[in-house]
This record gives sequence, structure tokens and C-alpha cells, in this order.
Amino acid sequence: MGTATMKQETNTYTHRLGEVFTYEDREYNEIRLDFGTLTGKDGLDIEQEMQAEGIGFLRNEAFDGGYQLITAAKASGIAKDVLLALPLRDCAALKREAQRYLVNGNSTLANEMGDKLRTLTGDTLQIIDNELRAERHLVINGAALDTWYCLKLAAKAAEVPEDQILGLPLNEFLNVKMAVRYFLMGLG
Repeated sequence: MGTATMKQETNTYTHRLGEVFTYEDREYNEIRLDFGTLTGKDGLDIEQEMQAEGIGFLRNEAFDGGYQLITAAKASGIAKDVLLALPLRDCAALKREAQRYLVNGNSTLANEMGDKLRTLTGDTLQIIDNELRAERHLVINGAALDTWYCLKLAAKAAEVPEDQILGLPLNEFLNVKMAVRYFLMGLG
């Protein structure tokens, strides 16, 4: 069985494998996940990668095994295929740590999002619809379930550029997205 250490202040996790693991002539004794390098942009990339694999809408990224796996791959700099080839116990431990990271994001912006959204008018929704059309982005599952729509609405509510929202740590970005989603669904 592998062992692990998590340093919360730096968002790193080191998993020591139960035994040396070899994949394509490369040996691994441990796998280090540096979640501190991940941003909202990585979240969009993960979503696009999953969509390319035929996986559609995710209800909650933190609890989706595929999203956890790709998050771990990005945080480690090791290809997803390598992580999938690991012994089950080790792969599960990496996914569990990715889930822990994704769930633990706390963002002041996410906490304030409901109040900020309440200040906007229907004109804002029309502007977002027009922007998405101009960008040739089709909202298929509805605004509340569309990451790009939520991103644009969060940026408008916070009065910051979209890039600033995308630059948030991944777990904070997901909290902002969920706050907007809940608001649009009438839950927040």
C-alpha cells in the first residue's frame, strides 16, 4: 500500500507507490500532485477533453471520477494513461486527493456571488447571449449548466475580465461557477 503526505498550504500531495511502477520504460516511485498550478483555464480544458471523449455535461466536477483523474494528471504532469495503468489502490488514492482538492475550494468571490448577481438586470443576459453567439458558442443544456455562460455572468457580476475568473485556482473557479449555476436555477 502506498503512503501519502498532503501540504494544505501549498496544495501539494505526494503519493508514494506501494512498489516501483514501470510504464513505457519509465519508473515511478512516487507521484507528486501540485494542485496549486491549476486554474479555471485548466477546468475548461478538462471539460473540453471530456467532451471530446463523448462525455457531456457534468453535474458536479468534484464527484466525477473522470474529472478527478484528469485533474490528477494535470497536477502531476503525468499522462492520464499512465495513471490509469497504476495499481487500483494507487490510482484511487490520486483521484481521492483530486476530489479533496476540488471540494475544498473556498472563494470570497463565490461567497459574494449571489449578492453581486442580484444587482444585474435582464440586459446582462442579453449581452451574454449575444457574446456567445458572436463566439459561435451554442448553449445546449441551458444557461445554468453551461460553463461559458456561467463564466461570463460571473465576470459581469464581479465587474472583472473573464481572464481574471479563469485565473482563479481551479477549486475556487468551480465554486464560483457553482454559485452562478445555483443562482440561475433559483437555488441561491
